[in-house]
Amino acid sequence: MIRTGTILSSRYEILEQIGSGGMAYVYKARDRKLSRLVAIKILKEEFCKDKSFVAKFRMEAQAAAGLSHNNVVGVYDVGEEDNVHYIVMELIDGITLKEYITRKRKLGTKESIGIAIQVAQGLEAAHKRHIVHRDIKPQNIIISKDGRIKVADFGIARAITDETTNLYGAAGSVHYISPEQARGGYCDERSDIYSLGITIYEMVTGRVPFDGDTTVAVAIAHINEAMVPPSNIEPSVPVALEQIIFKCTQKRPNQRYSSCADLIKDLRHALVAPNERFVHFVQLEETANGETTVMSDEQMRDIRNRSDRGQHENTAYQERSLKSQQIKRSPARESAAAQQRRHEQIDFETYGPGNQDDNFSSEAYKREKHSRAKKVKRDPDEATAFDKILAAIGSVLGVAMLAMLVYIVGSLSGAFQRTPTSISSNKKTTAAANDPIISTYEDESGQNADGRTKVPELLGMSITEATKALKEADLKIVLARTYEYSDEYATGLVCRQQYDKGTVVDKGSTIKVYLSLGSDKFEINGKLYVNGNVSILKYYLRSFKDIDVEYVGEYSEEYAKDMVLRMEPDKGYLQAGDSLKVYISLGPEYIDVPNLYGMTKQQAIAKIEQAGFSVGTISEVNSDNTEAGQVCGQSLDPGTSQKSGTEIAFSISLGPKMAVVPGVVGNSAEGYAYSAIGSANLYYSIEYAESTSVPAGTVISQVPEGGTSVPEYSTVKLVISVGPPTVGLGANDLTNMTQEQATSTLAGMSLGAQIQYESSDYVAVGSVTRWAATSADGSLHAGDTVIVFISTGPAATAPSTDPAPAPSTDPAPAPSTNPAPAPSTDPAPAPSTDPAPAPSPDPAPSTDAAAPQADTAGAVS
Repeated sequence: MIRTGTILSSRYEILEQIGSGGMAYVYKARDRKLSRLVAIKILKEEFCKDKSFVAKFRMEAQAAAGLSHNNVVGVYDVGEEDNVHYIVMELIDGITLKEYITRKRKLGTKESIGIAIQVAQGLEAAHKRHIVHRDIKPQNIIISKDGRIKVADFGIARAITDETTNLYGAAGSVHYISPEQARGGYCDERSDIYSLGITIYEMVTGRVPFDGDTTVAVAIAHINEAMVPPSNIEPSVPVALEQIIFKCTQKRPNQRYSSCADLIKDLRHALVAPNERFVHFVQLEETANGETTVMSDEQMRDIRNRSDRGQHENTAYQERSLKSQQIKRSPARESAAAQQRRHEQIDFETYGPGNQDDNFSSEAYKREKHSRAKKVKRDPDEATAFDKILAAIGSVLGVAMLAMLVYIVGSLSGAFQRTPTSISSNKKTTAAANDPIISTYEDESGQNADGRTKVPELLGMSITEATKALKEADLKIVLARTYEYSDEYATGLVCRQQYDKGTVVDKGSTIKVYLSLGSDKFEINGKLYVNGNVSILKYYLRSFKDIDVEYVGEYSEEYAKDMVLRMEPDKGYLQAGDSLKVYISLGPEYIDVPNLYGMTKQQAIAKIEQAGFSVGTISEVNSDNTEAGQVCGQSLDPGTSQKSGTEIAFSISLGPKMAVVPGVVGNSAEGYAYSAIGSANLYYSIEYAESTSVPAGTVISQVPEGGTSVPEYSTVKLVISVGPPTVGLGANDLTNMTQEQATSTLAGMSLGAQIQYESSDYVAVGSVTRWAATSADGSLHAGDTVIVFISTGPAATAPSTDPAPAPSTDPAPAPSTNPAPAPSTDPAPAPSTDPAPAPSPDPAPSTDAAAPQADTAGAVS
């Protein structure tokens, strides 16, 4: 951890720690160069030693730094100083979605959809840069005070490659991971979509769909179990949102949404049509015969093994280190059976209330021992020197038999008539006078005759040293099958040899040696064992199985768990049949933290002291959920185990802190309403409504009204206009109507009419031939204008010599770019039931309806 006041890279001043995660601490800091507050994530010290992990940390930080989106927490800088690796990020003033769900228990449908859309927008931006978050959960989604949703902590995000797999087991939080992450397989953008689906499920129901007693159980549930429909838990969940959740959380990635853009589209559709079934999905993965697919036993074992590796990584490493030391102490050559016995001797007795040994999982230990035993049985090269000469025993016995016969025949015939010398012996050496291997004669000079040699001193030597010494004397070595206790020689050294030093034997003879097991008496040395880990003591006691050892656990504030406190007796020697009592530290005594919520100040103090804790700081704060005078918060979570005597601080409620609701009706939601409500420390929920009088994106109404005093962080309900309603008008709905009928019909639908004329061979003069919308997309909304085309009859084929009809007093329609039909000598057909006006030689205007002209625009509204 870094102390407050530390300055990184001469720029970032650490102000305070504000959080921590699995691999890093998070601090609030000041950027002295840009004069702004930032958040700095600093990699924990234990990870800084792993160069590959540091490289991954920097790579992922740089990938996240490339993102710039309103719904993603920004990453400003990545650096390293004095082996301190850090990421500089945007500091968000708000709370996590997890805290928000906990506070409200569950969220409404529209509020949940609104949050999900913003999260999906942030993920879509990341996915476009080929970045997968891999840890989407409510804890990594922040709601800022201005109401904006931010996706945070791309700490385990990774730029996608062909090798984007979870090589180290399931990544991310187990309640939200996808099935492919649980399996440790390849993950991509659809893995994030699955996690977002689980998050939406939690928002609308207040709970996660899969839970269990262990992480393995939850992981397997993601893979095998069907999800309980959210509507079974919360009946108000509409069918459209439920279908979206199901599609997001399909077991197979190819059955989920292929992109966040598709998901956003359906979420927006669900806002306006919550009860429609428009989502296409397969609710359950089924096999050909209709059965739900499940994992194989092998896949389940793989998940459990990865989980075990994560849970026992440190302890397993310590155990392996200890056992590697034990192997180094053992003889260089050893039979497979002896290795198996040695491993069996390392099994430790259980002790203490949890029957745990050396902080090491019994299951993990059994797996490791079993794997080693199997390895020993498989490898024939690990045989000892004794095993290796078994194949030569037949030939050795043959030579011995032959030598015995030669010696007997020679003795009977008087061939050996020289005076024997004295043969030294002791109680540990047996040398028969007639042993053919031993030569009992020396030549007259006192030296051994040719073909004979003296046995060297082997006691106290290692196997390697004894083998070398015998080889120099032209002798061979063989190990005895049994080891012997020795007070004089340490474990593994030669404690007895078949023939004493100086014994004369034939060259090439084989000498049997016995190795020491060390003393059969255990010396109690408090200075050596007390204050050390009990595993060290157990290692030395492994050879003294006839000593009755009792382990007693005691709580200790001074010594860590599994440290030896004392022994009884505490000095002298123990041998077979003796008893030894070893007192082991259980660490500090842990007791359950009491629940203080809802108590008065005096009640809380009495409860803390009665439970064995001490009273910490007592503060007074505003609280939205707790009555004034009652405990609304405590420093340690109720039910957790803590050391006795630990301080517990708590807060007394002053009641809710009030805020004045700003009036936002008539204002733009994006431009003003959201920020005004957020600045007042309030939240908002959104509903959408159609309106012919209020422009789209403008607030129609709010509850509570502006100026109302409410507790801080209350929710203001906003109704926002999506514009006028859509009007349905069929392509032929106006065809063959008169102009008056069409105009009246459109007026009844809150639509205006713009009249234009065109020739038609099929529609009567004065009747509607067709209509067209004025909007670019062809949609119609209340208040829009529709272009209505009126027939002028069939187009004329030849021009006429008669003068054109006199113009009307009405404004002439705009001329068309198409040529006008030739006037006829006959009067033009009347567009209505009234007779057409007679043509006049004078161009005087007529009071009747204007004569229609082909393709001439008329302005009628």
